[in-house]
Amino acid sequence: MPGKTTRMYMPFIRAILWCMKYYQTFRIDRFSITIIECNGFITDVYATGEDSTEVSDSIRTETSVITRMKEELTRYFEGSAEPFSTPLYLRGTEFQRRVYHALLEVPFGKVASYRQIAERVGSPKAFRAVGQAVHNNPHLIVVPCHRIIGSDGSLTGFAGGIAMKQALLELEGLSKNPSGRR
Repeated sequence: MPGKTTRMYMPFIRAILWCMKYYQTFRIDRFSITIIECNGFITDVYATGEDSTEVSDSIRTETSVITRMKEELTRYFEGSAEPFSTPLYLRGTEFQRRVYHALLEVPFGKVASYRQIAERVGSPKAFRAVGQAVHNNPHLIVVPCHRIIGSDGSLTGFAGGIAMKQALLELEGLSKNPSGRR
């Protein structure tokens, strides 16, 4: 009876996957950022637009992991090019995780196009799928989706809004035309 055996283990598997989530919302620079942590990993970093955002299924408290991420984000907003080191939980499909790892390779003060990221992950024609993965990135700023631009050098969508994307690129020393094209 393979079906019964499989069902018998499902509660055990769910227990492993479940965790208590903690979150905190901070004002960093001119942005309101929410950080969510689960089992010692940052699961989400996003711009909220306000300081009093509530996160369902999470407890509002500042853990040591959230504090570390907040400190790293604060240094970033002060102009530090130092890479983030707080552990992240990169969830998503295998393709999305490959894209997130490729985004992590785009250095501070540099940009890449969706097409370049598609080539880096071994799917050169999948630049639209890369765009969708970038759109679904749960780690705003930390997994630097703001450094991804259109092939023509244009600023494209960003979860925090184009104004925030432009501000982040300028913080990293890039001009209003980050690709350098005229």
